[in-house]
Amino acid sequence: MFKKLLNKLISVGIVASIILSGLVVFALPVLADSYNAYPDTGQYVYEKSVGGTKLAAGNLLQIIYAKGLKPLPPKSDGSPGGADALIDSTARTVGNIGGAGYFYYALNGLTNGNTVYIRVWNASTLKAATHYGDSAPLKIGNPLPNPPSAWAIKSFATSKPKPVTGPSIKSVSPSSGKQGETIAKVTIEGSGTTFTSNSKVTFGSGITSGTVKLLNALKLEVSNVKIASDAAPGKRDVTVDSVIGKNMFEVKAPTAATSIVIDDYEGATKSVSGSVTFPSGKVSSYYAIGPTKSNEPTVLRQTSVAKKDTYAMKTSYSANSDPKTSYRGWGGILVATQDASSVDTLTFWLKGDGSTNKVKFQVKDADGTNFGLTDANAVSLSSTDWKEVKISSFKTKMSRVVGTTSGDATLNWNKIDQYQFVFAGTAASTGVYIDHVVVSKGSTIPPVTGNPKIDKISKSKGKAGIEVTITGTGFGSAGKIEFAGTDAKAYIESLSTKQISAWSATGITFKVPDIKKGKKQLSVIRTSDSLQSNAVSFEVSASAAAASYNYPNPFNPSGAETTKIVFDSGTNTTATIYIFDTTAQMVEKLNWSGTAGANEVSWNGKNAFGEVLGDGVYLYRVAAGSSILGRGKILIINK
Repeated sequence: MFKKLLNKLISVGIVASIILSGLVVFALPVLADSYNAYPDTGQYVYEKSVGGTKLAAGNLLQIIYAKGLKPLPPKSDGSPGGADALIDSTARTVGNIGGAGYFYYALNGLTNGNTVYIRVWNASTLKAATHYGDSAPLKIGNPLPNPPSAWAIKSFATSKPKPVTGPSIKSVSPSSGKQGETIAKVTIEGSGTTFTSNSKVTFGSGITSGTVKLLNALKLEVSNVKIASDAAPGKRDVTVDSVIGKNMFEVKAPTAATSIVIDDYEGATKSVSGSVTFPSGKVSSYYAIGPTKSNEPTVLRQTSVAKKDTYAMKTSYSANSDPKTSYRGWGGILVATQDASSVDTLTFWLKGDGSTNKVKFQVKDADGTNFGLTDANAVSLSSTDWKEVKISSFKTKMSRVVGTTSGDATLNWNKIDQYQFVFAGTAASTGVYIDHVVVSKGSTIPPVTGNPKIDKISKSKGKAGIEVTITGTGFGSAGKIEFAGTDAKAYIESLSTKQISAWSATGITFKVPDIKKGKKQLSVIRTSDSLQSNAVSFEVSASAAAASYNYPNPFNPSGAETTKIVFDSGTNTTATIYIFDTTAQMVEKLNWSGTAGANEVSWNGKNAFGEVLGDGVYLYRVAAGSSILGRGKILIINK
């Protein structure tokens, strides 16, 4: 029956495929009315080679059903555009359709008045790099057009082939933003798009966005596009629904400034609840600091006593007789992360209360590391007149705030996102005023001449992870430490590692890196001119992983035994223990937090699903970030 039908199809028309001078013409007949009177009873199209000449084997052909009277351009993946849809689920391969070059397809269940058209591609893949040609649309009806001249395929292989023109993103404005920045509005314009109010917009990793506002099918506005302070710099794709704009938005590192107004207390737009009020134009919100809620100060933005412009910040607090808990203050979260890597001078206006109390300026970076002026550099509140406080080289007079655990031991000056004023002393205050806080490149550091010189090292021997201090002269403002031994040289750098907590012209504090144990020659290389210091001897007594072991080993988890994994966390207070089988498959992960130094974690010999593991050798690794604190082997013997 099928063969008889196929012969009848061939008798009523032919398909011509002519390739002349790059022009492809494709003609398809359909059955006459006498065979298929109604659309829903089956209409057939077929293709036949003529004189042995056909489209090149491997080219693709699509049969597309459309409600419109004009073929829509395909999407970037080659699927039909708009509401058009494939009648077949996949594209057919021309020249490999079956038999002697024939194919047929039943066009069942189509609606009168709608259209069908043929799309031929000049390649075997459907994507933006290939090109296509469309037939004119054939209107579904009764009777069908005869002869089928409407099926002539347009050229798709001319000297300038027609490119795929699916929907695309035309522009993104603004097209970049800085780490830590929140952009109030980003406009996205498309081409051939059908944006809606429900369109989903993404900007890539490290970026979140707020409300999407539809302007029209080709244009959207996205509010509150927030770039995380730790978002990796570089270009990102912008995606609206399934439409992708390649590399259309760039995250940039904040530009190092020579002068930054940290806060001027102007530009307030609203008040907030609690004792701390009035965010300014530089700060998104303020918060109080104190050992207890009752010890927190009252902080108000004032107009009556301002040194510059209109407003200053007033702080008042009650007495506290215990010197250990007599600290109170407040902080501000900056609207945008600031790059303060190039500044060296802190300036602010201060009107004291006449007490013996003092105030410290403090900052926090994006990961929460908190540094403040040391006690020796705290500013007196004894003067009741306005005075300008100016602290040169203020970074060298700061250290990590005692008792803080957030972040790490290194302050990232190019990602400052909070500042604080903390008051120390037992006396009460009826009002201390602060105005116009600025950090700037206020002093010129004289050029360093001659080689750096190490005078003293606090330890001559130690294991990886311990803290060591070098004192001397001419270290400059940045550089690296070299460890030279019988193996390859190792380096730790001041600006690119968390292993150096302090670097000044006369002193460097660092953690011994996890390198091969043995005697080393330690020296300092200054960044500004690459000059190297004299070498001093230092012995790495053990790697970070060497001090780790577990007991009992072996152990019997089926008998309710546990083993304890022992490791030295150094200065770390959190770590993760990963346990693997001998095929390198992770079977369990244990999270640890506690105090720095020697620690141990128990493991019951079960996997992440609570199942007792079988007999055998298991490997463990203790890690804190990128540092390996320990590793070893565990033997399980179930009895």
